[in-house]
Amino acid sequence: MDIEKKDLLKWEVSDPEIVVERKKSDGFVMNIEKELSITLPNEYRDYIFLTANQTSWPKDDCGYFLAKYNDRSLKVLMSVLFPYEEVIDSTKLLQESIYEHRFLLSQGLIIIGCDYDDFSDGYLVYDVRRESPTYQNIFHWMYSQGNLIVGEGLGFIAHSLKEFLNTPTAANEL
Repeated sequence: MDIEKKDLLKWEVSDPEIVVERKKSDGFVMNIEKELSITLPNEYRDYIFLTANQTSWPKDDCGYFLAKYNDRSLKVLMSVLFPYEEVIDSTKLLQESIYEHRFLLSQGLIIIGCDYDDFSDGYLVYDVRRESPTYQNIFHWMYSQGNLIVGEGLGFIAHSLKEFLNTPTAANEL
């Protein structure tokens, strides 16, 4: 699934006039893949290229999405999607658990953004494990409360980054 400019209509970046050459964008991708020992899906490569690797956030009128857990759906206020440097730093940081009896962020799950929900800060987790049944799915992780188990600590958001980019909406429409 390719991401196109129209998939970013609900999103803003600091400088929409910045254009990055594909070669430079490919360099950003190679850095992520090397640092995290992963292979990124084409849709994420497109996203980095189209945003010129800038932090992006939802437009004012559409900053919410639902995260679906086993026992509830949680309305979440989106904060930002990270540029590649923060993807690397956040993923590495959250692979180290400071809590007892907690799972670490598994190899092949990467942090692509952060958000705020009713309970705490949370992160957007992107599954880039090609062999996984949840490959390319986006999840919400309340890292201070939940283990990395789909439906428990990981709330399902979207089947792909493309779907997620088209998801944010007004709070009263959820």
